[in-house]
Amino acid sequence: MYCLASRYQTSLQNLDQVVKIFKEQAVPSVSHQEGFKGVYLMTKPTGEFTILNIWDTEVRAKAWPENPEHQKVAATLTS
Repeated sequence: MYCLASRYQTSLQNLDQVVKIFKEQAVPSVSHQEGFKGVYLMTKPTGEFTILNIWDTEVRAKAWPENPEHQKVAATLTS
């Protein structure tokens, strides 16, 4: 298995919105991708958050950031 970690920063006021977008958009988007094994969101009280995506192969892990679905959700999370 392979892990893809992405770290972001938002304001503390936006952290609840990030969690909501993660649950409602990111999880459904990634969960139907071939080779997907799991996804986790970790937050800090500073507004920093990390998303860990678990994949069955390195190729699929590296391909996910290039996927248009990923780019759309990532843009929403970081706006």
